[in-house]
Amino acid sequence: MTPPGLDALPVAACIGDLRAVLSDHGVVLLSAPTGSGKTTAIPPALLDLPVLGSRKILMLEPRRLAARLACEWMASVIRERPGGTIGYRTGTETAVSEATRIEVMTEGVLTRRLQRDPELADTGLVIFDEVHERHLATDLGLALVRDIQSGLRPDLRVLLMSATLSDTAFTRYFPDAPLVESQGRQFPVAIDYLPKIAGLRLDRLVRDGVLRVLAVTRGDVLVFLPGMREIVHCERALEGDMAAMGIALRRLHGAMSGAEQDLVRECEGPRRVILASAVAQSSITLPRVDGVVDAGLVRTACFDHANGFSRLVTSPASQDIADQRAGRAGRVRPGHCLRLWTREEQRGRPRFARPEIEQADLSALALDLAAWGTPDPAGLHWLTPPPSAAFAAARRRLHELGLVASDGTITAAGRRTVDHGFSPRLGAALARAAPAHRPLVCAVAAVVDERDTVRDRDDVALATRLAWLRAHPDSAAARRMRRLASRARVPAWNGEGANDEEMARLLLPVYGDRVALRVESGETAIFKLACGPRSRLALADPLSRHEALLALIVEETAEGPWIRLAVPLSGSLWDDAQRSAIERLCVRWDERAHAFAAYKERCLGDIRLQALPCAVPPDADFPGALEAAVRRTGLAALPWTEEASALRARLAWLRSLPSREGWPDVSDAALVCHAQWLSAAVIAPRGKTAAVSVDVARGLRHGLLSPAQQYEIDRLAPASVPLRSGRSYPLRYTEGGPPVLAAPLQEFLGMTETPRLGAGRVAVTVELLSPARRPVQVTSDLQGFWRGAYPGLRRALAARYPRHEWPLDPLSVPPYRPHKRRS
Repeated sequence: MTPPGLDALPVAACIGDLRAVLSDHGVVLLSAPTGSGKTTAIPPALLDLPVLGSRKILMLEPRRLAARLACEWMASVIRERPGGTIGYRTGTETAVSEATRIEVMTEGVLTRRLQRDPELADTGLVIFDEVHERHLATDLGLALVRDIQSGLRPDLRVLLMSATLSDTAFTRYFPDAPLVESQGRQFPVAIDYLPKIAGLRLDRLVRDGVLRVLAVTRGDVLVFLPGMREIVHCERALEGDMAAMGIALRRLHGAMSGAEQDLVRECEGPRRVILASAVAQSSITLPRVDGVVDAGLVRTACFDHANGFSRLVTSPASQDIADQRAGRAGRVRPGHCLRLWTREEQRGRPRFARPEIEQADLSALALDLAAWGTPDPAGLHWLTPPPSAAFAAARRRLHELGLVASDGTITAAGRRTVDHGFSPRLGAALARAAPAHRPLVCAVAAVVDERDTVRDRDDVALATRLAWLRAHPDSAAARRMRRLASRARVPAWNGEGANDEEMARLLLPVYGDRVALRVESGETAIFKLACGPRSRLALADPLSRHEALLALIVEETAEGPWIRLAVPLSGSLWDDAQRSAIERLCVRWDERAHAFAAYKERCLGDIRLQALPCAVPPDADFPGALEAAVRRTGLAALPWTEEASALRARLAWLRSLPSREGWPDVSDAALVCHAQWLSAAVIAPRGKTAAVSVDVARGLRHGLLSPAQQYEIDRLAPASVPLRSGRSYPLRYTEGGPPVLAAPLQEFLGMTETPRLGAGRVAVTVELLSPARRPVQVTSDLQGFWRGAYPGLRRALAARYPRHEWPLDPLSVPPYRPHKRRS
């Protein structure tokens, strides 16, 4: 039952119900609000459940810090140290023993455990905590555990926990699973928003927000930022104010050592502002925090399947993540949260985070499935199935790396990669490396995996990261390096061989698509990557002077992609890379001429080393060429007509309505990211001499809308409105406001009702025009206009335009018939 000290938590009230349903059901859902204590109270309360016998409980946490802190807190309640009854495992450290009954682990550790022990013979219950975050490893773990339940272990129990489980994909995924709901957070949290969209830089917004929250709270303030670079910039912006106020500044992120993280959790000392990444988002109670400043941003790896490149993308956080962050302010007393966006922006944000499986590189998942013996994902039951095209591309990459055979079955190198816990590329590099170089591969793998390592440095050289790694043996990256070396049965790296040429020689065979050639230098150096994107590098960075690089990590920013980690390619290695160039016929979309053009090219991936114009073949991949141009330069590459722009505005307006379900997102980001709609924009030639053309309006209508929606848009948001004269006038649509109908005032004579759209829910704004086509009145209430403003306006217009009719009674006149001009 609930151990002493945990029975006062809100979630304790539902533990009896939870024990009862877990005794009778294989899968149970627990919805418990942020701050209810589910992470620390539930596992100990279920340990003596009779149906589990003497078997263990495994609890999965999305982050290493959350796993360690959950273990430490539960162990302290029963007056033990981690590694006794309650232990933990992460990718960098372990504290377990023969006595361990509750094991808290990160999601990737579970995957390796399942690969090694597919029966989970010593486990009675698997708890997935914070499942709403929908990490790739979460979805994979759920699929594998369900596979075990349906075969080897029908007695295995599974518990899914989150603050947001009601009416979600999880209840549909487990339709027969009981849902247990706990009551609210321990303390209320007041939430404020910015009054309007701010144009300030993020560090200035954060500074102003922190000062505002400090003034209305008495404890520590937790600031949520997307990553290490923003933590550093905001720290610099806050240093002066905080020093003057006697307030300490602290960082909290996943790359910190355990000792550094423990310092942040201390209860003594001056008041603090804690600048944190998403690591502080879940399962962590910071003992003095009663204020939160949320930048409202998340950084995720978004995989571009068109060029096989994964980029770090910073985007707005979903509503459920924002609610989870706000809950951090209510753990110890009533709190305050300031969101650095507006209420209107909050309503427009998605309710739930997009599942990582829909946007991530699936290479590691495909390799895990091959190791599981199910290379075809259709053999498992998924919460969200892996996209078929993305999965097929991932399998091709694994085959090129030598990790799977042509039929998807795993090779010996692939099996070692899974067993050792390497990413596919670096697992392939380890398999190819000579024994003397394998410790260096382990070090490189740790640096690439720990993306936040020394992100506060300005240079991006891999050699710099490795030097930092040697100088910080207690860092998360160093611990991961030692763990990888131990699994691979090689000595820990001692600093040898870390010169640029040696590293490039090791990495070029597995990162050949990441070759980057400098193509121009202005305010920044621009490098063209073999896999497609043009990426920036600061001129102050020493690597910007090199002709060619291997770009290992690229991050998407508001200014476009930036190279964040790279190794230079010397002259001889650049020559080696060019030997793999191929000759091909390439059809491209010419953004200036708005036409397709063909070239015979010698290419290294997307880097053109030579190009000669030639005739455009009739069977070329025109949609692919168009999509590539849009991904490269944006929507401005397309031939936008008035019809296309108007149709896009109509779609945006429909999506902005409260009943917007089903209407596509036509923002710049959505149309570029999901550019498949362009296939419908390509029109085949109608004759031997005609050229292939592009109709953007046709692409929007037929590529984004179902047949029913193509009918509905003309009914709910027509392009024009017919008036009494029989003439139709176009509507101007603006997102967030009513459509505007501009027409001569005489066209509205006799009309008492303002035209309405959206199934009658929205009245249009009417611009009444003079004979000179200038607006003389704007109204959304025609009847009120005739009674109020019209008489005075009539006198002024009759004096100015005496040849036109201006009736005293505007409601009892026949339909307007405009004068025909004499020829």
